[in-house]
Amino acid sequence: MVTTPGWLVPTLLVDTRLQLLGDAPRPLKHNSQVKFFHGAAQVTAQMRLLGDEQLVPGAEGWVQFRLSEPLNLVKGDRFIVRQPSPSITLGGGHGGGGSPDAPPSSLQAGSHGAAGNARAWLAF
Repeated sequence: MVTTPGWLVPTLLVDTRLQLLGDAPRPLKHNSQVKFFHGAAQVTAQMRLLGDEQLVPGAEGWVQFRLSEPLNLVKGDRFIVRQPSPSITLGGGHGGGGSPDAPPSSLQAGSHGAAGNARAWLAF
C-alpha cells in the first residue's frame, strides 16, 4: 500500500458502532462469528457486543470485531458484516464526519473482557 510511512497501522481489533439491518434474519448475539468486508478485503471476525447481550434487527450498538487477519482502517471507511453461511448481509457502518462519541469508558474494556493493545476506533 502506498502511504506515508507509519501512517497506517494494521489492527486485529476494531471498536465501532454497528447498524443491524431491520430485515436481518435474527438478533446478533455476543461472540457471533461474522464475515467483515472492508474495501476489497474479506476476513472472518468474532463480533463482541459491548454492553448488550444481543443486537436486535434495526438496532445500532457498540461492538468490537476481532479480525482473523490485520487490516488497515481509517476514519471514514465503510464496512459491511455478513453471516458466513448462507451469505446474508446483516448490517454495517462507516466512519462519519464531525466529532462522534467514543463508547462510554465502562464499555471500552468491554463488559465481556474485550481488551487489546492494537485497535482501531471507527467513530460513527
